[in-house]
Amino acid sequence: MVFHQLSMRLLWCGVALIAAIGWVRGLPHLVRLGERMDLAAYYGAGLALNHGLPLYDSPSWSNLLTGIRYTPYIYPPFTAVLFRVIAWFDWHVVDAVWLLINMGLTVAIIVELRRQLTLTAGQTTMLALVTVGLPAWYENMLFGQVGLLITWGLLRASRSTAPVRGWWLAVLSMLKLYPVVFVWPLLRGQGRQGWGAYVAGLAITGLIGLVGVPWRDQVAFWYEWAFLQAPAPLWAPSRQGIYNALLRMLDTHTLVAAVLDVNATQTYQLSAVWQSPAFVWPLWAGCAVSMAWLSWRWWQQQPRSMLETLALLTCLFVLLFPAQHNHYSIQVVIACAVLIARGEQRWLWPCALAAMALFRWWRPLLLLTVSPWLMMWSTLGVLIIWYLLITPATHHAGQSSDTTRSKPAKS
Repeated sequence: MVFHQLSMRLLWCGVALIAAIGWVRGLPHLVRLGERMDLAAYYGAGLALNHGLPLYDSPSWSNLLTGIRYTPYIYPPFTAVLFRVIAWFDWHVVDAVWLLINMGLTVAIIVELRRQLTLTAGQTTMLALVTVGLPAWYENMLFGQVGLLITWGLLRASRSTAPVRGWWLAVLSMLKLYPVVFVWPLLRGQGRQGWGAYVAGLAITGLIGLVGVPWRDQVAFWYEWAFLQAPAPLWAPSRQGIYNALLRMLDTHTLVAAVLDVNATQTYQLSAVWQSPAFVWPLWAGCAVSMAWLSWRWWQQQPRSMLETLALLTCLFVLLFPAQHNHYSIQVVIACAVLIARGEQRWLWPCALAAMALFRWWRPLLLLTVSPWLMMWSTLGVLIIWYLLITPATHHAGQSSDTTRSKPAKS
């Protein structure tokens, strides 16, 4: 017991050190205004609609974003309509306000999880530290993404009445397409009210997109962007699913990355551990089937709270969906909160957080060695969290490990 406590303290000290150094290293970039590239894409989309330019042809509206770095706009038309309003304001003002909104959403997520899991003050503090230590949180803040908004929306939907839940899921599904994967599990058993509200919400948000965005852009999204084009290759380090990790492990790629200076890129040869690209799909399929079966078996053992279900789904989505980016992993904070509520004490728990924190270091480590092993830390961390979630220990702080202290809350 003494050895276990000592080793756990050393592990937690290691996690804190890795996260703290990463924070000190990244904080100047986080607070620097005017450089959130994904937010600039949303902002540029609003400008394009306001000026009558093609929404999904970002080079055509580059003159509207002179001196601003931005990524191509690849999101649904409904999202662009929402950003038409903010496009009337100065870019630096929008950037500063969005940074404050994401900070507020971070607090709202922690408060929501504390409320649903009835966390103690100490557990809430730990959850806050874990949240801001996740690379996915840093990336959402750094790039100005909407992952925190979607996470908060999913949490609100999970404790809402059937009609409100349906509306929440409809808006989130049209804000970014991937929340669709949470619709059936969250609306299961909600009857006609839940499903009717979801369909009505899709119809209304879809109509807003149709009215606010020209028909040419509707076609460009649904046929060109949503199904045919990928903004980044599936082997890119920003993609941290199991399929993406296997693709880097079993095939050789040329990586162009900035290491010490964001404006100075270098070319690296990312050699496969074992050159066998034909095995990527079979191995991924085997992992997907096995994980789905193990997850289903755990979920069916006894009634699970909506938050436990959501925690399981977010882990599976992040690990098994090949087209996700690492900033999607912010939803894993729900699973982290469930583990904290259980009083998780196994050594794998701090190891999972350390692995995810180490993902922030793959670029500087390229100066020492170029290896696909450097780019799978986040994958490994989420995989461990999923394992801890479905294999709860039985001796946590005198409470049942299979139950979080979740209680129903009114909408």
